[in-house]
Amino acid sequence: MSTLVIGLGGVGTVAAYTLQKKVEVTAIVRSGHEEVKANGFTIKSADYGEVQYKPTNLVKDLKGAEEFGPFDNIVVSTKVIPKDKNIWDDVKEHPNLFKKGTNVVLIQNGIEIDKYWSLPDVNLISGVSYISSTKVGTTINQVAPDEVSFGLFDGGDEEALKEFVALYTNDVNKANIKIDDNVRFTRLKKLLYNASYNTIGCLMNVDVGIIYTSPDLVNKIRDVMKEIQLVANKDLEAHNSDKKITDTDVENMIKFTREIDVPVNYQPSMLVDFRNDREIEVEVILGNLIRLNKDDKIPLLEFIYDGLQVIQYTLTNKLRHKS
Repeated sequence: MSTLVIGLGGVGTVAAYTLQKKVEVTAIVRSGHEEVKANGFTIKSADYGEVQYKPTNLVKDLKGAEEFGPFDNIVVSTKVIPKDKNIWDDVKEHPNLFKKGTNVVLIQNGIEIDKYWSLPDVNLISGVSYISSTKVGTTINQVAPDEVSFGLFDGGDEEALKEFVALYTNDVNKANIKIDDNVRFTRLKKLLYNASYNTIGCLMNVDVGIIYTSPDLVNKIRDVMKEIQLVANKDLEAHNSDKKITDTDVENMIKFTREIDVPVNYQPSMLVDFRNDREIEVEVILGNLIRLNKDDKIPLLEFIYDGLQVIQYTLTNKLRHKS
């Protein structure tokens, strides 16, 4: 099965390496293309140890990828930052990349991201990843096991989903790769982390280890999570979900973060982007969540969102002046 991976960051590079154990992988690498072409990526992985990795086919853009299409799988791990022109618009302009039944797998953050995709006759799959993996240059630092839940956004081909999950699963990661029967719940549950630690770390310009030096701040993050829980559960109820986010889920997220992220002073993705003058995923992580809210008071989330919009404004202006 032929596979295209778009977005070779901390998550996408590990996904590409994992898939290439079983299939050919065409990877789009813009930044550092020549270095990757010459030397590949260095992956320091909690799953696989330290390995050197080169994709089967390395291209600079979607046009270059068309030479190897159409693909059975298109895995997208780019940041979701809606603009006038987006990756879903670009893919649509290159119909030789996909065919009827192609799996388009979105291993990306946020809620409501499937609404951006409207490709004909493809199988839209959600991938929710807990991995704690970052990219510096051409080095990937993966400090936690690759744990991914794959599921269908809305309808779709269940057999094709199972085949992709089997493709992604190997002897090393098999305990952590699962089929997701409730994508909306899983994505909202991940916001317990991404709409709290990720956003606050960016807003304060501190890593998770520094956050935990202040017990009062950790308690405030718990309050933020309770607002996320409130909005999420009302939305899940409106979608007739039999799953809800529990108080135990909140406490487990605090415990998980303390045990996994704090010892390595982990920098969440939004903080990494901010420190590198890249735009942040504020809308799909926080804006879309707030827009799900009907009439409940969520002052902490609204305050964080307002602050991040200011940060996004400054980042966008910096990028505009550089270009």
